Amino acid sequence: MNWKKFVNKSTTESSNPKQEFSRDEIDKIVTKIREEYTQYSLLHPSGFKILEFEIRYTQILKEKGDLKKFLLNEIEFLEKMKLLYETQRKKAEIIKNSPINRILDEQESFYSHFPKIEFHPYARREIKFFYGAIKQFVEREIYILEIIFKGTPEMKDLKDSITMIEKVGKVFRSSPSLRISEHMHNISARNGDPDFIEKDSQLIIKDTCISLKSLEEAVGQMVAQGRLSSAMVVTFAHDPSREFLEIYRGLSFLDASAKICVSSKEIISAFKMDWLYSSKKS
Repeated sequence: MNWKKFVNKSTTESSNPKQEFSRDEIDKIVTKIREEYTQYSLLHPSGFKILEFEIRYTQILKEKGDLKKFLLNEIEFLEKMKLLYETQRKKAEIIKNSPINRILDEQESFYSHFPKIEFHPYARREIKFFYGAIKQFVEREIYILEIIFKGTPEMKDLKDSITMIEKVGKVFRSSPSLRISEHMHNISARNGDPDFIEKDSQLIIKDTCISLKSLEEAVGQMVAQGRLSSAMVVTFAHDPSREFLEIYRGLSFLDASAKICVSSKEIISAFKMDWLYSSKKS
């Protein structure tokens, strides 16, 4: 049944246009409205809330108000909501199929396996994944490096790079890292200017990847020079909340260090900073 045509028929064919709907007509209209809300709520839950309709319907019954006017207004409102939804859906489909969006999706596929951290609604998706990648690197790879090089002269050669990486990836309880906090402040200070957000995001990625490359080169050099033991193995206390460390348990210092270099290279490559490897100077 086309319930809108049914309502129009009821109002035009009645001998008295102001005549109230019959109980049967009301039940059919209300049932159809509920069906529409239920159907569209599956597609857009936040836009089509059947509970709010039920509250309004209950209220008009309690007040013994003009039920016919109420239902006609509800139908008009529902039709507008459906039209708005369909318009937005079509726009979203056009954007989804656009060449630019396909390029962005392709780029995201390179880094979408990293954790994504939401920290600001205006932040770019790329930086949310990068933040997750570096946070993971600090909590895992830097942690293992500190086990391997703790108390050694070599640790001094790594310290500057580690400090710069930790600026982006080291969180303090529930607070974002220093550089991400600065980025959030900058976004607010510039009123969400998209050009600035893009520029600052790329600066964070570039500077951090330069530090990753420096760390990778320093550790790689130690591996190449045989300054790492193949007899000593990585050990640490088991922590159920840090299962991600287990991939390093039992590896020799030599193998663990080589694995850390691979992890660093993976981040640099995923975020399209490979050009750093062809640069003589960072």
